[in-house]
Amino acid sequence: MDQSTLIDAQVHFLEEPVALVHIPLELYPYFVKSVLNLIFDETPPLGDVPQDDADEYKPPAFMNVSITPVEVSIICPRRLLDKYFVPVIDELGELDAALQARLVVSDKTFIVMQVLGEGLEAGRRVLDLTTPLALAGISIFFISTYFSDYIMVPEQSKRSVMTALESRGFQFDDETAVLVSPLSPTIERRLSDLIPPRTPPPSTLAELQSRTFATLHNRQITPTVDPDLRLVQCAAHHEYHSSESSMSILRDALTTVLVVDNPRFLSLTLASLDPAASLLLEKRLLPRFARHGDYEDGSGLLLGSKEDHLIPITLDLRDLPLEASGIVCGVAGRLAEAARPLHSPSPSALSSASSVTGSVPRLFESFGTRLTEPTPAHNLAPLSHLPANVEGEAVEISFLSTARAGTIIVGEHELMRAVAELRTDDRQ
Repeated sequence: MDQSTLIDAQVHFLEEPVALVHIPLELYPYFVKSVLNLIFDETPPLGDVPQDDADEYKPPAFMNVSITPVEVSIICPRRLLDKYFVPVIDELGELDAALQARLVVSDKTFIVMQVLGEGLEAGRRVLDLTTPLALAGISIFFISTYFSDYIMVPEQSKRSVMTALESRGFQFDDETAVLVSPLSPTIERRLSDLIPPRTPPPSTLAELQSRTFATLHNRQITPTVDPDLRLVQCAAHHEYHSSESSMSILRDALTTVLVVDNPRFLSLTLASLDPAASLLLEKRLLPRFARHGDYEDGSGLLLGSKEDHLIPITLDLRDLPLEASGIVCGVAGRLAEAARPLHSPSPSALSSASSVTGSVPRLFESFGTRLTEPTPAHNLAPLSHLPANVEGEAVEISFLSTARAGTIIVGEHELMRAVAELRTDDRQ
């Protein structure tokens, strides 16, 4: 087997588990202060906390705040959810029980694993790692930051995760909590956690993808595109010799964006194993991240290309039950089939011919839980309004699977090919 088709990866388990909050967009105004408090968590209030207690600040091992055209999602340690979000949820319950019922805090907690490796595109590596988990029926969240990739699974499934990865040649180091694979063979590229625990997992990768699209077809779920939304992926810029935290660098700009600019799409990820916070946001918001009035493209506070525009393709999953998690991952598998030169001689050539889900640093996040409460409709254009164009290079994709929607992220120049691949199923 060609060396380029082998995995050389390490999987690190983060110490602190996380939980999820789903907030419908129309209820988000009640939680703006909660989100700001989360961003300001490292700053103690004046006069209210003794200095000794203030020195005991514990940064979260992992945190994600995402605002999308369908919802607001929060992922962070439960201690922070209980501190900043649960009190507001309880107050809403006293005001209107129907409002409270639309807010969801996950009962499950999730462990977070960082994936590091060389020799493969990040997306290939993550897909190869998560395929055995999907086939084992384990629910998966997948988040790519500017620097690395993260997989989230239910805490109760940790043993099953380790068993599934060990079956692929990984070895677990008890002292470092690291799974190491010395060049394990890769497998066909698919990623999905569509199958609920009480449904037998698929026996093949083809069956896994087939179930995904059967669910979309049966529920009449159609991918849509907002033609005006252009995203860029960046990271906090730590100046040389600076000891500032990422949140300290970004806080003023983030506060202005959240309070003044009414962002339609923003995803902030803070991970203890990353050197800085990552941001996926609308390009129009970049001037807020200029330093001292310079660099209107955000170069002052942010690293990363500001010209590589990304386009979100949205799957509205409001009609799916909670257990139908990760359906967007099956869609990513379909798009991965287009991730090759048009005249690629065979599927085996895919292993060295393309980039797929989650390429770092341009591509980003996925996590998968589905909730069922309704949210308002948004002005998204059906893909049928877009002309198909399948000419060009490989399709590079990533995706953000939040509580109420699945968002597939593609490069602006690759949108038409992605649309054409998704249309293939509609014509069947």
